[in-house]
Amino acid sequence: EGSPRRPEAGAAADGASVAVPERRLGGPSAEAGMPGARSEAEPTLAAELSSQVDDEASHLHAEPCGIQERLAEAGRKLAANRVEAARQDLEEVLAADPSEPAAHALDGYLHDLQGETEAAIASYRAALYLDPALYQVRLLLADCLERSGWALRAGREYRQVLASLAGGADRSLVAFDDLLPDRRRAERRCRQALGQPA
Repeated sequence: EGSPRRPEAGAAADGASVAVPERRLGGPSAEAGMPGARSEAEPTLAAELSSQVDDEASHLHAEPCGIQERLAEAGRKLAANRVEAARQDLEEVLAADPSEPAAHALDGYLHDLQGETEAAIASYRAALYLDPALYQVRLLLADCLERSGWALRAGREYRQVLASLAGGADRSLVAFDDLLPDRRRAERRCRQALGQPA
């Protein structure tokens, strides 16, 4: 009685006993004489993996291969004022992983630099949808909103940044520390925008 119980291993849903095959690395059954059996002379998967030499040269790439590495590279290019190269890297990152908030944040920053305020707002909002604790992105969004004439919305975002910083519920984009304001500068900017003493 009570809530239905999941059948345990070896038990059918109706309570009858069923055979549960034991799986081993050698295949369906590692017992001698069974199809898929492995002789003692054959190495186990663990032995094969541990015997492979991790050749560092085989891991070298001309271009960064991971999403985070590619984002960091785009940030470095942007910091070096190589805007088009950064945009190309960023487009590749967004195509590979559209759920990466840092990619949307950097995309917004690029749009913002080029005076494309509406596109910047959209990218900042996408980043905040994916990670609402990114205080730097929220500050940049507030600045864009203010420049677009949406003072009330901007004020709400500035206050949210201050609340996040005060409550410790903030997260920064470490890969872009050279580009984005740190906590102290973000707080000072919000207070200035809201007419509060710094």
